[in-house]
Amino acid sequence: MKSGCLALAGAIGITLLVALVAVAQSQPPSASAFAADNKKMAVELTAVKEEKALLEARLLARGLELQKMNLEAAVNVQTAAAGDKAYPNLSSLWNKGHDIPVSWENPSSNNVQERAWVKAAIERTWEEASAVRFTGWGTATPHCHGIRILIADDQPYCERLGRFLDGVTNGMVLNFTFTNWSPVCSFSKQECIEKIAVHEFGHALGFAHEQNRPDAPEECQEKRQGQDGDCRITIYDPESIMNYCNPKWNNNGELSPLDKQAVALLYGPQSP
Repeated sequence: MKSGCLALAGAIGITLLVALVAVAQSQPPSASAFAADNKKMAVELTAVKEEKALLEARLLARGLELQKMNLEAAVNVQTAAAGDKAYPNLSSLWNKGHDIPVSWENPSSNNVQERAWVKAAIERTWEEASAVRFTGWGTATPHCHGIRILIADDQPYCERLGRFLDGVTNGMVLNFTFTNWSPVCSFSKQECIEKIAVHEFGHALGFAHEQNRPDAPEECQEKRQGQDGDCRITIYDPESIMNYCNPKWNNNGELSPLDKQAVALLYGPQSP
């Protein structure tokens, strides 16, 4: 009888112990445990976001590389008869078929005429030879895209080639007064402004200096300047507006036949 009671008591004790364990396990976690879980989840979420961003960057890079490969293939096919493969940087080309916004960082009533000369010069050269269209030409805003031009009495230049100018403050500099830089231009302002503008907009379209080409004459390569192109789509062009070795400074503000061929190939011909 005594042993039976002991057995019953033991069974009851085991049952209570199991119940207490179950109850303990069903209790909500402590504040510290909850915080630890949240921290772990945050770390895991950050890792997922970083992995997603890395994947997106890889996809974008691959897409740009494929776009460049396709363009190179098209260039090679269309210029096979030229005997040699303008001098653009293909990775800097703007999206074909899209307008390119242009704005002025510091326009004033004192340079209305000069800005009109620039716009007209670009229309009769790069736009007339291709499907490229520059739009806007108003005052730049803090976050506007496209080519942003600073008017300053300094040496004109483009900070970068092509689409890498997109939204860059003071990305292009043009001179309208020629008091400090090249004072001789002050006697023929319109001519200088137009010639310089057409040259700099060539850079804005992604064209490097022609004399930078590895197949340029040695004496011309001594005048190398700025970023190089990465594709030769015409034979070397001594008459290019992008060639400092051209005996006619900036080719008198006109595109050479090969300049026209190059921009039409890269951006499409002008619509009839």
